[in-house]
Amino acid sequence: MKEYTARYITYDTAKTWTGLPKFAATTIPIGDQVATAISYENWKEAVIRLYPGVEESTRYTVNELHQLVQDNFDLSAYTLGTFSMYYHEFQKIFWWLLQHSKIHAHKERRLFQQGIPTLLWTKIARRLEILKLTHHSEDPYDVKDVYEAGNWHLKGTDTSVGIPRAKGILPVPTQPQVANNTVLTDSYIKKEDMEAAISTAVASAMT
Repeated sequence: MKEYTARYITYDTAKTWTGLPKFAATTIPIGDQVATAISYENWKEAVIRLYPGVEESTRYTVNELHQLVQDNFDLSAYTLGTFSMYYHEFQKIFWWLLQHSKIHAHKERRLFQQGIPTLLWTKIARRLEILKLTHHSEDPYDVKDVYEAGNWHLKGTDTSVGIPRAKGILPVPTQPQVANNTVLTDSYIKKEDMEAAISTAVASAMT
C-alpha cells in the first residue's frame, strides 16, 4: 500500500512521510533511494497527524450538515444542477455521520426536506401527493422520492449553476480575482500551494 501512496506525492513530501518514526521493516522506493516501514496502518496514522482536519473522526460534523441545509434553503435561484449537488452533498455527509453514530437515521428525511426552498418544495409535495396516495400526511417523504420529484420539476434548467458545500454555497469556479479585479492566470498559482493541496488530498483519501 505504501509504495502506491508514495507515487501520488512530490519527492520532498515522500521523503517527509517515509522519514516518520513509524517507518521500519518493508521498503519503498523514493527516487534512487529506499525507505522502510512497519505497518500501513501505523504509518497512515502518523501521516494523517501531519494534516490537521483530515482525521476520520472529524471529517464531518452535524453543524456542517445543518449549515448545508440552511445554505441550500436560502438560495434565491435554483436549478437542476444545484439540487443534484445538494442531494449528493447531503447524502455524503449524512451517511458518514450515521456510520459514526453522530446522528440518528430518522432525521434524514426531515432534514433533507428542510433544505429545499419553499417554492420548489410546494411543487414537489404536490407531485408526491399524486404519486404516493397511501402516504401519511404527517410522515416525511423518502429522500429518493423527493429527489426524483425535484428533478422532474427542474428538468430543462441549468445543470451547473452552483455547488452546495457544508460551509456555504460556492459558485462554479472561474478564474481567481484579486482586490483590484485583476484576473489571475493559472500560472500564478504557486507550486508550493499546489503540492500542499495534493499532499493533503492524498492524506485525506487515506482515512
